[in-house]
This record gives sequence, structure tokens and C-alpha cells, in this order.
Amino acid sequence: MDKIPYYIAYTHRENQSGNTYREINARLSPNFMRYYNITIENTWKDNDFSSENYINGLFQATYGRMRINGHMQYQTNPSQYLHDYGAFAEYR
Repeated sequence: MDKIPYYIAYTHRENQSGNTYREINARLSPNFMRYYNITIENTWKDNDFSSENYINGLFQATYGRMRINGHMQYQTNPSQYLHDYGAFAEYR
């Protein structure tokens, strides 16, 4: 795990009315023993009217023809709650 894949993005937009939109997205996605992947992502969105922050998590495990996925999304701003979650398994 010497090199952890990461992604960082910043977006800034302004429309003709002068309203602004900003977004910062940061993601870490390490692999373990070539079968497992865990992704943790933080997304912050801000405009002239509101601000939001989400933490996303994804777990993937692959072994032969079997694959298991799980995900969750937790909102931290403006209120704190578990926004979405789910999981599935498949065999091909």
C-alpha cells in the first residue's frame, strides 16, 4: 500500500447574474490483496444560496466469479444523517 490512488478536483463557476458555484471533491481508493477495494470520497458543494457536504463510501470484493459491492452516503452539512446505503452480490 505504498501508493494510494487519489483524486482531487475543484470547480468554480459563475453565471451571467453573478451567482457562483463551487465544488471540491477528494477521493482515496486503496486496493488490498488485489481482491478488495475501498473508496472514501468527500464532496463539498457551495453556491450563493446553500452549502452541502457528503461523505461517500464504497466497498468492493471480487473473488473469481463472485462480486460483492456495498455503498453508503452520509450527509454532514446542512444536517447530519445517513442519506443512502445499499449492497448487492452477484455470481457470474
